[in-house]
Amino acid sequence: MMVKFRGALCLPPTGVQNPILPWIFWSIWTARNKLLFENRNMLPEEVVTGGIRLAREWNQAQKPMNLPKTPVNAPEGSSGGRATSRNLSDNSAITCTTDASWDATSKRAGLAWIFRENNRSIATQGSEIQHSVSSPLMAEALAIRSTLVMAAELEIPNLKIYSDSLTLIRVINTKMQDKEIYGILCDIHQISYVFGSISFSFLPRSQNREADELAKRCLRSSSFLSCNGSIGLNA
Repeated sequence: MMVKFRGALCLPPTGVQNPILPWIFWSIWTARNKLLFENRNMLPEEVVTGGIRLAREWNQAQKPMNLPKTPVNAPEGSSGGRATSRNLSDNSAITCTTDASWDATSKRAGLAWIFRENNRSIATQGSEIQHSVSSPLMAEALAIRSTLVMAAELEIPNLKIYSDSLTLIRVINTKMQDKEIYGILCDIHQISYVFGSISFSFLPRSQNREADELAKRCLRSSSFLSCNGSIGLNA
């Protein structure tokens, strides 16, 4: 369903030109969090409208990326909502480093991601604030999930994700179940099927300083849900 829906067009007058699926999923997730942590029940119409609004705001903030428009196919034999590394070519994959900065007092986290092209130049980067985050592991998992949502919106066909959370990378690649981040892991596995090829790898913290600083800066700068969308694009 996700793969088929990925190519669906939004009819006027929504003002959304790119696939809207990631934003609807994100709106559903934030509505769930508001129900659990704020006891606020949102109407279905509010959830859908929120997803469309986020998609429209994202579209208005973007400039075209020179990314290959390779058709994205679902992996053969995929089942159970779990992702795996598959058919990844170093020559065609966009790499992305992710990180999160967590504040134990406020339970907020700054999430960050940096996409790089084959020549290692930064293609685009972004960050956002997430509330009601219970641990550093959850923050790192949320960062990867947000990265996948952004990559799907940018129509990146082949993706290599790097995180300095060795525990999280092991959980994702071994398809282990962790009750603390079970729902987020399910999201990660499901969204991963949108891509033609994808891998999750560990990156030492010393080599992930840019994403780390971006996440810390986001956490310091704002208490809003989204403190920074895309902050740089190379033609």
